[in-house]
Amino acid sequence: MKTSDKPTAHILIRANTNSEWDCCEFALIDLSEDWSKLQAKRLEAVKPFKDDYNFQSMRFYDGSVEFFQSGDEEPDMEELLAGKEWVFVELDDDEQDELTPPENSLDFYKIVISRGGNARYEAFGKHTNEEFYTIEFPLQQLTEQTINNC
Repeated sequence: MKTSDKPTAHILIRANTNSEWDCCEFALIDLSEDWSKLQAKRLEAVKPFKDDYNFQSMRFYDGSVEFFQSGDEEPDMEELLAGKEWVFVELDDDEQDELTPPENSLDFYKIVISRGGNARYEAFGKHTNEEFYTIEFPLQQLTEQTINNC
């Protein structure tokens, strides 16, 4: 896995869980032209609430994310992130398959989009209801970057 200054097909992003026994330190979000177009439509749905301070967020089912925990074989996430919250990354063939997922079987994936155009991904343990989530990221900016580079 290598970081990139230019938009790529994936971003590496900090993540966490509220589980007392499971781990989650990062996630990979799959970006594509279709993903960018869909997020742009969702951002349009949130736009009328931009100045409504009583509005919190809209939630959409979205499985474009995979959560992982740091394992012995994984690259050093702190080194890759270099103090940032998320970075574009390039993955080698099958590299994503070699990463260590959380112990929980995750279900009910969704993206939560706030009125300001930021978002975060969430998923829940299938049998535990424990929450797994990314940090908030600038969906508006990311969508524009990926649309312009597809």
